[in-house]
Amino acid sequence: MMISTARYKILFFISGSLTFFLILFLLTQFPGGFLFPSLFDVLTRFFSLFSDTTFLTKFFMTILRLFLCLLMAFFFALLLSYLRAIKRETSDFFTPFLIFLKCSPLAILSVYLFLIFGANQGPYFIILSVIFPIMVEAFFTAQDEIPMGIKQELAITNVSTFFKYFQVIFPLMFPYLFMSFIMSFGLGLKVAVMGEYLMQTPRSFGAYIYDIRSNLDIVTLLASLIFCIAFTLILEGISKFFFNILKKNYR
Repeated sequence: MMISTARYKILFFISGSLTFFLILFLLTQFPGGFLFPSLFDVLTRFFSLFSDTTFLTKFFMTILRLFLCLLMAFFFALLLSYLRAIKRETSDFFTPFLIFLKCSPLAILSVYLFLIFGANQGPYFIILSVIFPIMVEAFFTAQDEIPMGIKQELAITNVSTFFKYFQVIFPLMFPYLFMSFIMSFGLGLKVAVMGEYLMQTPRSFGAYIYDIRSNLDIVTLLASLIFCIAFTLILEGISKFFFNILKKNYR
């Protein structure tokens, strides 16, 4: 049964991939359609990006900005989770703030943050406004998924909450938090580039995309898109490998 299911998964994945590439190929056949350049031109430009220092510098500046925001979101969410372990009702205090961040339209928030912090610092707050609520929910969900037996045993154990949290609770949560950290990367990259694009942040991938749009360089635009997708998939693949190792070690 498991072998049959695996075969179906492989079959549908391959057929879906072939359909996707067939659609791309058909789009490139439109006569005079500069919006759909040939795959050969796009792939040629894609490989040339690996030696394009201007592109790489701006792209990895955005990646660095994103990782800093992910780390900040992780540690702030850790703090809220620890406070929740001390007194569960404390999470209710932060609920209005999280609802505001989750429900605020990105375009409106971007304009407001740009006016307050400017083009250099604004993207940090835009990224945090999106990934921080997700990170907090990941912490709270992982906290709630701890088996009731462990929670009851901790409740009658005469040690400090700090010890309970960082010696028992957090290690049990960590594999899932690690995965949520990495999964937030893909969404965070989208938000980072959009924020930089709207604010035209100097030395950023968003500003690079803005220049491409101004010059209508569709080949470079699509090549950059493929680069981002490939980068994200490779990172997620590596993270899933380490996630499986962490799950085994924390069992």
